[in-house]
Amino acid sequence: MKGLTPVNAMRLSLLYSERPSFIVYGEGRRPHDERSLVIVNKVPIGNNEMRGSILFQLTVFAVAVLFLFFSMGCPPEKESEAGVLIKSLVGMSCCGCEIRRTEGEGESEEGESPEGESTEGESSEGEGAEGEAAEGEEPVVPEGMIDIEAGSFRMGRSYSDTGESVELPVHAVSLSPYYLGKYEVTNHEFAEVLNYARSQGYIEGYGGGSYTGSKVYYEGYFLTDTYASSAESQLIYEGGAFSVRTRPGHDENPFDMAEHPVVMVTWYGAAAYCNWCSEMEGLQPCYNLDNWSRYEPVRNGYRLPTEAEWERAAAWDGVKHWRYGMSSDILDIRRANYIAESSANPLELRTQPFTSPVGWYDGVNAARLNTPSLKTINAVSPAGAYDMSGNVWEWCHDWYDGEYYSEALEDDPAGPESGSSRVFRGGSWANNADNCRTARRFSSDPEYAENHLGFRVARNR
Repeated sequence: MKGLTPVNAMRLSLLYSERPSFIVYGEGRRPHDERSLVIVNKVPIGNNEMRGSILFQLTVFAVAVLFLFFSMGCPPEKESEAGVLIKSLVGMSCCGCEIRRTEGEGESEEGESPEGESTEGESSEGEGAEGEAAEGEEPVVPEGMIDIEAGSFRMGRSYSDTGESVELPVHAVSLSPYYLGKYEVTNHEFAEVLNYARSQGYIEGYGGGSYTGSKVYYEGYFLTDTYASSAESQLIYEGGAFSVRTRPGHDENPFDMAEHPVVMVTWYGAAAYCNWCSEMEGLQPCYNLDNWSRYEPVRNGYRLPTEAEWERAAAWDGVKHWRYGMSSDILDIRRANYIAESSANPLELRTQPFTSPVGWYDGVNAARLNTPSLKTINAVSPAGAYDMSGNVWEWCHDWYDGEYYSEALEDDPAGPESGSSRVFRGGSWANNADNCRTARRFSSDPEYAENHLGFRVARNR
């Protein structure tokens, strides 16, 4: 404590608490900076209260005396003894209270770097960002993500009754450990990152001018639409900020689109989101936005999953490659938002896109609000991710090549080095069951945007 005097020592505060600030990500709000010192009161028993009071008074008196002792000059040979005494006094506890430090004790104040630690954007040997663990420790999984261990799987279509030639041959792939978003990126999350990017001067309007609304660009690359440029975008720009639309659905009720997956976003928009979200959380951006290449070795920030990472999380349970992204070889409206006889459209939205909130198929919600007795099935993938079949297609990192499976690397394949179109996977609310298969491969120009196309994020572990 700074400025300690004998008088201040008598006024020592027994409770310190700093309220955490929050970042919106994945499942919701989470603290990214939290420190607290907590007092747990106990009921005195017998003479313990008196002993505790005496001990406390002696402790305060000793601290005051030691302060005077140091201020008058301490012989070098006595400094170590005095230090030991101070540490002993600080470590004491009395029967009337117990001091316990919660997680985060000893962290530096925001904007400061303790001696020996690197500043934001730098890395030091032996140090790691959130989600990285010291040797021998279990990794701390970032909130809203799932942890996927290193391992091998069989990639490609394992059945012959349907499918395309580009899904073959089935081949062995080994992947390093990684994290994958449990849910698709939502409209709310995307709007928050766009607001950050605007505050940094990153985004621009058509032709390179300052951004005033409509389509969003970065250095001439089209990132995403807003409602002003496409009626099927869920994003609004007004009053100098991005926000999310509300739309009519079941019984003409208004439904907030905040937790629906973002759509009308290009591959460039998804990659830019990954970089800017990384910046917001003090991580290292993974993409060089000068040429849209991924930094190698891969950095610790957010990125798009590779096609192999996506398929393993969607389909592989360690033994079997499932046809659909919820450990199932059948698909119905209890399991996914797709077209069966008609669009599943669980909220009965009046206009397209007929998306559902991310994670809707959880075994609790109704498959359709007009038939509340028909419940969803908890439709998680073998790895624990939601909506990997249906809802929206998901951009992947890779360039597309229909022959790539015949020549792909076995270890951590990241797609061809170049190409003209990027991969997306998983099917959508606008597709039938065949197109929602986990082995199905689609691709398009990286500036393609549609009302059934979004993405989820990944990170290296």
